[in-house]
Amino acid sequence: MRALFAVGIAFTLGACAAQLDIPKTIAPAAALVGVPPPQVEFVAYCDFGDVPPGEKHPGENGGNGLIVLTNDSIYLLQGDLPTATVKRRIRYRELNGVDVRHMIRAYQLQVLRGDIITVMVITKNKALIDRGLTERAAEILRQHGVRSWQSPRYFAPKIPPPTFIPIPIPVP
Repeated sequence: MRALFAVGIAFTLGACAAQLDIPKTIAPAAALVGVPPPQVEFVAYCDFGDVPPGEKHPGENGGNGLIVLTNDSIYLLQGDLPTATVKRRIRYRELNGVDVRHMIRAYQLQVLRGDIITVMVITKNKALIDRGLTERAAEILRQHGVRSWQSPRYFAPKIPPPTFIPIPIPVP
């Protein structure tokens, strides 16, 4: 029983990444996206992907890393700082709408560009989805003139089918 308790505590404390240290993250994120640090209004861990028209799941074109909101753009970074790369820049003026969708306790920041929906899942520590940060990011976008929009749905990630490996069973 004690062993199970110790394993549970170790898993709980060590299984998730630490929360993002925002003050230490702003300067490297700003340098990476090419803006002065005061222009960074928001930074958080994020998984992201685009949903093609008529599809029900984000495509394989996304990634995971960070979301950075500046005074004029969304930057989606692939990987962790300091080795992250800018995967996508979306200017606010290109957006047709912003919405926060949820299913049970899962929240998504969704932005509409033409007929493409970009889905972003903002997390506290790369594991726990953060409703407050998601709502804050949406509010920053609205403050910069991106109108509210009603997304058609919550887009669940596409789960690949399981791989079956045949295991020969010896016959006596």
